[in-house]
Amino acid sequence: MLTILETFRYILKGIWSTLKHLADPNGMLVKGVIALVMFFSSIHSFFVIIMALVLMDVVTGLAAAYKSGEAFSSRKLRRGLLEKLCLYLMLLITVFFIDKLLVDELGFARLYFSIFITFLISIYETSSVIENMYKIRPDIPFLSGLLSIFKGMGDKALKSMKKRTDEIVDRVTQLEAITSAEVVPEEVSIPSISGETF
Repeated sequence: MLTILETFRYILKGIWSTLKHLADPNGMLVKGVIALVMFFSSIHSFFVIIMALVLMDVVTGLAAAYKSGEAFSSRKLRRGLLEKLCLYLMLLITVFFIDKLLVDELGFARLYFSIFITFLISIYETSSVIENMYKIRPDIPFLSGLLSIFKGMGDKALKSMKKRTDEIVDRVTQLEAITSAEVVPEEVSIPSISGETF
């Protein structure tokens, strides 16, 4: 009969063996990670931009909370960092798949939706950082002006995206019209041996 220590050792050896197999350069985990990195390489910079802005927002938010005397809350930190970051990244990945479809099927040259979503998230997070900085240092005069500029940029970006969306809808409609149109063959004349046509 195995003792508890021997059982624990056996389990740890199994876990170690599995981890070594997964981390093997020829293993499936490494290949899968490399495949994911390569697939999402075109939006890698978008990931970095979003993560940097979220981290800046969290840091300035903590400083603003400290300045105003609010108590530190791990729930707020988790919500500000993890939940927001996961939401943004899931949104970006979803939009990336839509962009890939548009590039592959409709011949678009750029990842319009990914760029737009990154732009909107950047505006939102930057305005949040500026708000936090304004809470920390309200005596800096240009912060309130910057805040209104960033809010105005968001409105302009939405108008631009509506225009792009309308273009995409028009292209999809044209593509549907082309693919669903029935092709009526022209009247074909087949000459016969005697010179008459049928």
